[in-house]
Amino acid sequence: MPTPPMGLYSKKHALGTPIKPGSTVAVPNDPVNLQRALWSGH
Repeated sequence: MPTPPMGLYSKKHALGTPIKPGSTVAVPNDPVNLQRALWSGH
């Protein structure tokens, strides 16, 4: 199955800004897409 391009988008934070401790990050709730979301931080 092809995977479309994905990215992180925010109107509050500049690109490349580190995620601060205590921040909330949303991730998908299905196992396959959750794994992709967690691996995309490399």
